[in-house]
Amino acid sequence: MTNANKTDAIEMAVAGRKPKQKRSQETRDKITEASIQLLATKGIADLNHRLVAKLAGVSLSSTTYYFNQKSDIVGIASNQILQGYSDAFAAVAKRYLRDQNTNQGVGELIARIVQASTGKHSLGTLAWAEITLDAARNQDSLTLSKKWHDRLMELWTDITKALGTAHPAETARSGIDLTVGFLFISRALGLSAEQVDDVFARKADPLVAWAVEVPPGQTSSPKSGTPSRGKKSDQTRQVILDAAIELLNHEGTASITHRKIAQLAGLTPAAPSYHFKSIDLLLRAAQEQLFESSKQSMHDVIADVDLTALDADQLIDITPMILQREATENGANNLASLAIWVEAARRPELRPMVWSGISDQMRGWSQLLQAITPAPRPIDALLLQAAYTGKLIRLLSTGARNSDLVLARKEIAFFVRGLIKNDLNI
Repeated sequence: MTNANKTDAIEMAVAGRKPKQKRSQETRDKITEASIQLLATKGIADLNHRLVAKLAGVSLSSTTYYFNQKSDIVGIASNQILQGYSDAFAAVAKRYLRDQNTNQGVGELIARIVQASTGKHSLGTLAWAEITLDAARNQDSLTLSKKWHDRLMELWTDITKALGTAHPAETARSGIDLTVGFLFISRALGLSAEQVDDVFARKADPLVAWAVEVPPGQTSSPKSGTPSRGKKSDQTRQVILDAAIELLNHEGTASITHRKIAQLAGLTPAAPSYHFKSIDLLLRAAQEQLFESSKQSMHDVIADVDLTALDADQLIDITPMILQREATENGANNLASLAIWVEAARRPELRPMVWSGISDQMRGWSQLLQAITPAPRPIDALLLQAAYTGKLIRLLSTGARNSDLVLARKEIAFFVRGLIKNDLNI
């Protein structure tokens, strides 16, 4: 067991001056807090020294004095957020180890974390999501993410041991993946603490309790933009979408502008805005295309499965195949799709399209579960969806290490069997 009283530093190297006086430290802290807020509200692509200085209320020279480059600003924000999470989980582990009679289970802990992300910790959660996705694009962030996940596993194992679970390591991994999946899903859908409680505590059907309605004046399909005017028009539209998805993959949503897309696609500056009048419409169309690609990939894997004869072993065989394909062959598309999920936390108009994809996948999981067990709970398909999403994000943000891919089947087997028997303690 690790020492729950100790939180080893998990830090990205940051180039810049170290504060030597209390006033200098206060200035550096202001810059760090402003960086976290900007990561949450604008994303990494839009972060720069000038915006940080303005929000922090310090001079531009102060930001360049303490942080040489933009990557150093991201680094110090990453260090503070991730070390804060590490400290918080270490405190939980310490409390559980002290109070061996606690009645709280892993499920209650996950619900508390997700509920906290809807309130005072919402900005920190969004900044963390930005940094997590950046780890798939940036080697420095990738290295930090690997250390962070390894440390998190130690802390969660301490917690599950303190709770007296029969399989602490396996339960810890399931708890981490579920939490990550739920954080991305809940922020993308803009859920309230009450909506989280509806599903976790009051056992409401998430397909009802978390449903996102299309706002008045917004169509359910992004194809309501400029109508097609023939094959050439359709080809241009597709070139624009492909360029947008490439930018999403490499830089995130903040990088999406009509001008940048035109440059990348080799089109006239007016072409992207002609086919997609707004960036929101373009992002919705990109999300739809990415979802359809992921949906088809999943269907390709299970096309030969006889649902009337499906059992737990077959589901355990199928799921790692889907996960491995989505983390490797389709990793870039999934990274782009998750970037839109994070943007949906900032732009409610994107949520109906994101919900369409999430709910469709939940129905797919539900169909598979119903073939195995006669009466799955409404939350079971959501648990599978969140666990799958969390595992995918972990693989993407740590570089899809071979060791993780090998362990995926074992992890999924533990989770699926526990879900069917309803003995996961989650």
